[in-house]
Amino acid sequence: MDKIIAGAVGSFISCYVCTMLITGRLLYRQEHLKIVNYIIILAAVPLLRIGGSFNIIYKIIYVISIYTIIINLIYKKGFIFSSIICVLAYSIGLLCDVINSFIYLTIFNIDIVYIKQHPYLTYSMYFTFFLIVLIISRFIRYGNLFDEIEDFIFKKNLFSAIQYISFFVLFTVILAYIISVQPYLSKQHLLSTALLVLFIIMNITYFIQIKISTKSKYDYDNIYNYTNEVEKLAKQLSAQEHEYKNRLIGIEALVENKQYDDSLEFINDILSVQNKKVNLNLTNYDNIYDVILKKLLIEKTARALGEGIKINTDIRTQIKDINVPNIVLNDIVSIIFDNAIDASSKSKERIIDIMIDEDEDEINIIIANTYSKIIEEVVIYHDWYFSKGIFKGNGLSILKQIEKDNLNIIIDTSITEDLFIQEINIFNAKETI
Repeated sequence: MDKIIAGAVGSFISCYVCTMLITGRLLYRQEHLKIVNYIIILAAVPLLRIGGSFNIIYKIIYVISIYTIIINLIYKKGFIFSSIICVLAYSIGLLCDVINSFIYLTIFNIDIVYIKQHPYLTYSMYFTFFLIVLIISRFIRYGNLFDEIEDFIFKKNLFSAIQYISFFVLFTVILAYIISVQPYLSKQHLLSTALLVLFIIMNITYFIQIKISTKSKYDYDNIYNYTNEVEKLAKQLSAQEHEYKNRLIGIEALVENKQYDDSLEFINDILSVQNKKVNLNLTNYDNIYDVILKKLLIEKTARALGEGIKINTDIRTQIKDINVPNIVLNDIVSIIFDNAIDASSKSKERIIDIMIDEDEDEINIIIANTYSKIIEEVVIYHDWYFSKGIFKGNGLSILKQIEKDNLNIIIDTSITEDLFIQEINIFNAKETI
């Protein structure tokens, strides 16, 4: 009866070590915190005890099969991937068992046969085996290594994966058989143990090489896709530039011929301006006498209201002359307002606040908007910072360049918990250039 209980305890510890302790470290999962996993291992103990009477080769294959099923149930990785992890975990567990036996034979000078005849020594050996596995498992730090291995395995055809599993299972079975039948500490036993260590190292090296290969392919795919996007964008920009130049020629001809109504209609057709039924009564843009700034604010406000964004405006004084070139003013306001609309439309509150003030020395334009996530201020003007996808975030770096080229313009960016705020300070206001 004592031997039956000791055997059951040994089966439970061995199963736990290979399916949860080592495998959990390999997959970077803390499954030992779930009670249901212990129930699965307890349920497997009678099945493992049945395999105790098998021939050593069949016994090892049987045990690895049971462990694979348990790993699949616990980690839900699929039978093929569970088999690969099981072989490696079983190999490490086998090595720990060999180290444990070596300690008792050399340090304690106790024969293994004698240990099996005395249950209390058997329990002691189980305890030291678990302790050895626990120590060795602390050195297993692979992070997401096996996630990439899993992707690689599933991308290969099924036959190749079965070949790989069959080879490593067979090799593990042969090594385990040789180690178990050879006299302890004999040359054959030590050589088999050395081969087991090499086998584990070879497996880990192979997995690391797969990770490197997978990462290289992933990087190559990213570069390839990035290059294609650049090429497409370059073609689109070239076509748009040609198109816009042709349209400007048409507008220029209408203006030179004093066909102002026709030129406005031409421009509206280009902008695809529709009569939007939005409420602009709450805005006091009548205080803005700069026609470009006023037109931009009306158009952008109409767009924002059409997208369900609430606009709060505070035009504190009459805004007449702005000391920047018209094209610079157009670019600054357009970029900041467009970004504000895009950001606030993705937030819960969907609000844009506009405040414009003028005194003797400067004009202040503040546009603040709600946003859905924190934007890092340190990279907000970086040329390669894309806040809304490939190349779409370059407007912010254009603002930085405008500020650099115009000494009388300062653009400050600040972020609060609720608002993304950009303030434009234009000094020495005078007649527009």
